[in-house]
Amino acid sequence: MSSNNSEYPKLRYVDAFPVQTEHGQMIGLRDPVGLATDTILLSHDVYYLLQFFDGSHSQLDIRNEYYRAFGNFLNEEQLSEILHNLDTKLFLDNDNFVQKQKAIEQAFLNSPVREASHAGQSYESDPKKLRTQLDQFFKNPQGAGHVTVKSNGQAAKGLIAPHIDIRAGGPCYTHAYKALAESEDVDCFVILGTGHSGLENLYSILAKDFETPFGRAKCDLEFIEALNLNYDAGPNEVLAHKNEHTIEFQLIFLQHLFRKKRKFTFVPILCSFSYHLLNGSAFPREKKIVDNFSRALKKTIDEFGKKVCVIASVDFSHVGPRYGDQGPADEAFLNLVEQADKELLAKIESLDLKGFRRSVEKNQDRYRVCGFSPIHTLLKTIDAEGGALLNYSNTQVDEHNSTVTFAAMVFH
Repeated sequence: MSSNNSEYPKLRYVDAFPVQTEHGQMIGLRDPVGLATDTILLSHDVYYLLQFFDGSHSQLDIRNEYYRAFGNFLNEEQLSEILHNLDTKLFLDNDNFVQKQKAIEQAFLNSPVREASHAGQSYESDPKKLRTQLDQFFKNPQGAGHVTVKSNGQAAKGLIAPHIDIRAGGPCYTHAYKALAESEDVDCFVILGTGHSGLENLYSILAKDFETPFGRAKCDLEFIEALNLNYDAGPNEVLAHKNEHTIEFQLIFLQHLFRKKRKFTFVPILCSFSYHLLNGSAFPREKKIVDNFSRALKKTIDEFGKKVCVIASVDFSHVGPRYGDQGPADEAFLNLVEQADKELLAKIESLDLKGFRRSVEKNQDRYRVCGFSPIHTLLKTIDAEGGALLNYSNTQVDEHNSTVTFAAMVFH
């Protein structure tokens, strides 16, 4: 029996979003991990059926659910065609996908470096053009301006920078990196990236150099070895790093600023958990992982013997139709979003971890903060006296005013 004809089909974890086409609105599916490289467009009735692609509903069950919902029959051939399309595009959790996943993971592990996945898409792939592009962000009226060479004598213990597409958020990035460049020298940057694809074990460390248009960025294997001695990570979901942009974007700015001034190493760590999982009574395993990992990371930083800065690569609110809100995000609504963001940012500035969590919980993450896990880990890890908000901004991501907010902060 071929995999697309599996009697009990199961859909993988995927992102779904509305798409306007010449035939009206459809629903797009994409793979947050990037193993499935194509986007699939589905009609609303087919999208409705996906809730039953859970591994416990048979094909006959699914066809019966279609009839109950729409009063029309979905014949075997039609369902088989739907399944075949999902299967060949790697959207089904089945033997075909598992085999492809293993092959992709092995090739990734065998590669000497983690290749740049967003060069030529979110930033220039030519190094000269990229230098010009980044310089223009600093010079932009919304940018941080000229970076001075002289240190201000303060040690940057932590940094918050956006992970929005560099073309959209470039000026905001510059505020974080100007503050970093004008602080005392740092030997090693621990980059806490947002793991958009999800992680069963909440954290993933990649012991691999990263390649960018600026050349090879050196991963700090000594730090990772020490961290692994302090924390038993269990299975490490390294494939999540292959196409995730949140660490790559920070390295672009680090290399741009320091490539001729100083050598540095970095530690790539993806984080992926929500505030719900920190309820110890409901999710004891997950809470233990977060506590143990954060404790181990702090211990490793304290004992490393070199100057370390922790960078949280995060965005804040995601609002509007693209993210599930009804209707465009108007000015009054965006004002409420900004108020909620500023409340979070104030808690972060004062290193108030409990207050930060309470602010997210109070709104039940109403505005979909994309960066809770790196921020939480940073606040549990860094030994700083306080933080400073350097810039707060946003960008529209579609014609319906769907909006993403982001910020730059430094901690001394």
